[in-house]
Amino acid sequence: MQRVGHPRIDEARSHPARVEKRSAVRVAADVRRQVRTAQPVPRLGLELAKTWGGIAKAREAQGEFDACAQYEARVVADLANTDWLAQLNFARLGLAEIRLALGERAAARADLDRATTDMARLLSTDATRRKWNIALAGRLLLHPLALGEPPARSQPELEAFLVTVENAASRGKALDAEQARIASAVELALGDLQARAEQVVSAATHWQAVATRLQAPSAAGELPAMTLFAHARLWFGATDEACALAARIEASPYRHPACVDRRQRLAAAAKAVVPINR
Repeated sequence: MQRVGHPRIDEARSHPARVEKRSAVRVAADVRRQVRTAQPVPRLGLELAKTWGGIAKAREAQGEFDACAQYEARVVADLANTDWLAQLNFARLGLAEIRLALGERAAARADLDRATTDMARLLSTDATRRKWNIALAGRLLLHPLALGEPPARSQPELEAFLVTVENAASRGKALDAEQARIASAVELALGDLQARAEQVVSAATHWQAVATRLQAPSAAGELPAMTLFAHARLWFGATDEACALAARIEASPYRHPACVDRRQRLAAAAKAVVPINR
């Protein structure tokens, strides 16, 4: 049987350095075109998508944030594969967080809009998957707040999300570490909004829920959980405890872009060594 060659895969094998220099946008366009013409060899498109998916993960690990285009190529290769679409959304939200931290608000808004559209597509296929109805949905809710959108519109969405979290927990399956952190970040944000609206009792309830949820992972030294836990304690006036945690966070290499604002506020509180009253 005659071997059916594929120009992009063959090029990757013979000239990997040359392929790696191509822009992500150009590669994604090539992938789309070649997947469409791969009908005589059905597995060819899948092989190609997997190849570029692997490259995307390597690039993402090295800090090359054009990986979204590579994940998109996998989605194009198999439009029914919701797991690949979810991976694309996580990558896109990660890029939006980086752009927000860099002050690139328009680009972050574009990433958020695309992720919102894809999120609706995911939920239309299965609204029970925690991978996206908690982890993805929670991150999507936090981005508009970081972009400075009106709190009045955000608060009902945050409250509805926490109901979803409570319903999931009531089914007897605990949240994993990532889901617990995202749920806690949303709950802290809701408490912040309520405090500004002088709904102090409701706000305190949410801050206490965060402190309870994250106390164990924070004590175990998990830096993302520690950042959120320290903020919950800071709201209750536990300044010494929060400042001690802030010092540990600042001395660590942890610099997640989504936590830049909270980390900076903790650092400022540690320098002032006075409670924050709002």
